[in-house]
Amino acid sequence: MDFDIVTSNNTPEKFFSLISKYWSINDNKLFIHSEKDLREEYGRKFKEIVARFSSTLIKVNCALCHSSFNILAKSRDVLIENLNTDNKICELCELYSPNYLGYYENKELDVKSQYDEISEFEKFILKGLVSLKSKMLIYRHIFNNNLEDKDLWKLINGLEKKGLIFIERTNDCKIKSFQFPTEIIKLIKDNNF
Repeated sequence: MDFDIVTSNNTPEKFFSLISKYWSINDNKLFIHSEKDLREEYGRKFKEIVARFSSTLIKVNCALCHSSFNILAKSRDVLIENLNTDNKICELCELYSPNYLGYYENKELDVKSQYDEISEFEKFILKGLVSLKSKMLIYRHIFNNNLEDKDLWKLINGLEKKGLIFIERTNDCKIKSFQFPTEIIKLIKDNNF
């Protein structure tokens, strides 16, 4: 996940360096400058200055609907907590999605148990998705070029919610590709349906 540093319009220019150093993290999601170092360089009130004139916006994609949204973080702890947590759910999915309550339960179950629970027809479709791999082949052979087949989309979205496939989408929700957990690929090859 990426984040942007946001400053207020009335931030004095002399504080930009402090704000930049305060929010800077490395590739391991650790802060580059310790609070002790910042205190020595900028004085005891450096945290008050940062809190008054800046915050961060974390760019996130909802794990259910895949829409992008931002999370406001006004402290280092909130920033790191959100950067280190996958599967964020947007507010609308929390409010309205019937899959929200079961979402976390499904993530705790292993793929094998999810696979065992689906119907034979779903297994047949899943095998086809895994075998064809490419989006264009899936559209041509699974959908028979009928992308308006709501029943088939419902089945495929159900497979995704169970964690059996992952549909990679662009920011405007267009499908880029279909991805499959390694366990599913192995399970299908081992069972050789």
